[in-house]
Amino acid sequence: MLPAVRVQNLGKSFRLGVTHAGSLRELVNRATSRLTGRAARAASRVPEDAGRVGSDGLFWALRDVSFDVQPGQVVGVIGRNGAGKSTLLKILSRITYPSTGRVEINGRVASLLEVGTGFHPELTGRENVFLNGTILGMTKREVARSFDEIVAFAEVDKFIDTPVKRYSSGMHVRLAFAVAAHLQPEILFVDEVLAVGDASFQQKCLAKMSDLGNDGRTILFVSHNMGAVRQLTSECVVIHDGAVLYRGPSDQAVDRYLERQRSAARASTNVVDLPRVRWAGDRSVEFVDVALRSPASHKLTVGQRLAVAVTVRAKQDVNQFGFTVTIYTNDGEPLATTFGDSVGSIQVGQSRTFELEIPDAGFAPGSYWMSMAILRSSRVVVDAVHEVAPFEVLPDGRIPSGFTEWIVNWGNLRIPMTCKPIDRLAPPVEAAVSRS
Repeated sequence: MLPAVRVQNLGKSFRLGVTHAGSLRELVNRATSRLTGRAARAASRVPEDAGRVGSDGLFWALRDVSFDVQPGQVVGVIGRNGAGKSTLLKILSRITYPSTGRVEINGRVASLLEVGTGFHPELTGRENVFLNGTILGMTKREVARSFDEIVAFAEVDKFIDTPVKRYSSGMHVRLAFAVAAHLQPEILFVDEVLAVGDASFQQKCLAKMSDLGNDGRTILFVSHNMGAVRQLTSECVVIHDGAVLYRGPSDQAVDRYLERQRSAARASTNVVDLPRVRWAGDRSVEFVDVALRSPASHKLTVGQRLAVAVTVRAKQDVNQFGFTVTIYTNDGEPLATTFGDSVGSIQVGQSRTFELEIPDAGFAPGSYWMSMAILRSSRVVVDAVHEVAPFEVLPDGRIPSGFTEWIVNWGNLRIPMTCKPIDRLAPPVEAAVSRS
């Protein structure tokens, strides 16, 4: 049987600091970069993964990548930001071409790579559904048979005849996923876009992908949510610095990836060249260094405070900015988010260091990590870093007798509770108040 996807010695290179002048905007941007010296500064910065830059100045986003995916397999593709995952899926989707190697695709492909991919902004939702169906090789009658189901799944029935340029990012994602999942693709590529949708829609999408996998569809799923990866996929390809680090069962692949991430985060606190997430802003104020201050050992006992030292640098004057921190479980499930007050202003070229403190938050024993963002004027994200400051919470000896460790089904938080005897004949406090 032919594999659904075959990747052989795949490589993709880019020349650093060079853009293709395909539009007036790109020509203007290139001229502006030369006038301001921005291109020279960018070229002078040595990236964290400088080993991927050849002597000819080419940056290798992918190098010598090979693997097969059999029909009906659901395979995860995991790796840190900048590892090359999205580049891989863009090549598989024929959005860009490889520099070396070859790809074989045996089946009809639907891709969900970025918000709005494949949608024409001037066309309505209805017109884009039929356009995407045509691109997938379906007839108008075949698309029409699935149309009502697509609209119902996407929950955009009131806006289906509105141009999609007026859709929110969440509406884009809902309709794009519904089209990709319901127009009978034999192979589906999904790249992290579900992070844009709300929690209930994400769960609906995960359930739909599970159904597609059970129906024998081939799925390549890129995500930082390791819980979803473990749930949906049987095997994973771990991409590191543009190469395949590991291919094997999902549980083993995820554990290997997470351990590498924790080791790398402990080894270096400098985050200037850490690849940013897609929704990172203009970096007018950027993260320079992120380090756990308490506990310095990265091992927290229950009840101990969590403190992170954060150094930032301004590329332009900013009047007001602050921080937000999200704590994730080891598998990438968001656990809690906190928003700090404004820390004041910062001038261009200035560096400032802050301590972000979270008192005892009741974390259960286990492994955690953070993502952080800088907000300008309390609402605009100007920089964001992901998978930083990993820490472990150790048991405190108060787990009930008979249990040797914290059980996953208990959850990720330990909340306080007091127990005291009362007169069981006394009325409830609420009832007593209502009668008074």
